[in-house]
Amino acid sequence: MGRSQTLKCERLRQPAFQGAGVKTVVLFFDKGTKTRKVWYYQLDPGRNLGKTNPLNEDDLVEFVKLQKTFADSPKSWSMDAKSIDPSTFDLSVKNPNGGEEITHRSPEEIMDEIAALEELKKSLLDRAFTGQLPLSLGFRMSNVVKEKSFAFAIRIVNLHRFLSGEKREFVLSKQLLRSGTAIGALVREAEQAESKLDFVHKMAIALKEANETEYWILLLRETEYLSLKESESILGDTTELLKLLTSIIKTARNN
Repeated sequence: MGRSQTLKCERLRQPAFQGAGVKTVVLFFDKGTKTRKVWYYQLDPGRNLGKTNPLNEDDLVEFVKLQKTFADSPKSWSMDAKSIDPSTFDLSVKNPNGGEEITHRSPEEIMDEIAALEELKKSLLDRAFTGQLPLSLGFRMSNVVKEKSFAFAIRIVNLHRFLSGEKREFVLSKQLLRSGTAIGALVREAEQAESKLDFVHKMAIALKEANETEYWILLLRETEYLSLKESESILGDTTELLKLLTSIIKTARNN
């Protein structure tokens, strides 16, 4: 570092190892005189990265252009090398031109929260099915899936509006609207189920509707009514609902 005029740090806005909470930073050194400043560039490819979706030359066009003059931009900034702690040489800096970075929790924290939620869910079901709580109150343990399925229905309605209005697609989008909004309606019905069997039955139908919704989204993507980027987010929400519904049904059946 002592022989570099400028140290370039390229940081991925979305970590390549997101699940482990590890930020990805790439360092570039230019040989020369003593380092006087550090130039940062925050790379935001706008998509999830992986073996089947790696970085490409198009992702680096802006970086290559800006790094020639170390220009400041909404994604790039500089700091004086004198401000770096010589005992640690910590180069981590938040982008002063943008929002706060997302701090990912450790896998242990996530697993602890999941375990706590599972215990709470099991406790409420046990109390409901043994008569210690009214059944309707016990079923409110699925409040998370109720809120998420309602928010998902809103996204589906907006997506249907986009497909029918902008893309002029009326057949597949209608099927998507029907199945995607049915999930939340069935979850609401299950909340007022008359028995454990009725509760599981309604949740199982909601699971089937979620699975069908995923099918229509994939079909719309493969027929190019939706781009990969447009479908990625809502497919993520669909997967989350599938996992939640599967977990709730499994817990209810085992208690």
